[in-house]
Amino acid sequence: IEDDVMFATNVNITDGFHGFTHIKEPYKYQELFRIQPITIGRGCWIGQNVVICPGVTIGTMTIVGANSVVTKSLPDRCIAVGSPARVVKVWDDRKEQWIPAENEV
Repeated sequence: IEDDVMFATNVNITDGFHGFTHIKEPYKYQELFRIQPITIGRGCWIGQNVVICPGVTIGTMTIVGANSVVTKSLPDRCIAVGSPARVVKVWDDRKEQWIPAENEV
């Protein structure tokens, strides 16, 4: 987690998942099968109830909206929302404002 990151309440950051391959053994005792680091860039704002999954990088100055589930990496200076999170706006340096992401036009 880089500098100046802001978190709302109830954010879940997890770097691993449990397997469930032994049906007679409780889930909590089963081995972790995927452990991957997470990077949250400088100046990000992570909204309430966000879940950040293993292996994700969230770019610098990115905003993740409330109740989003981040399953894939997000670029610098974007706004992402939803489950799974998708980029809906990007920062345009030339216009100095947020503009709709290409997939949102």
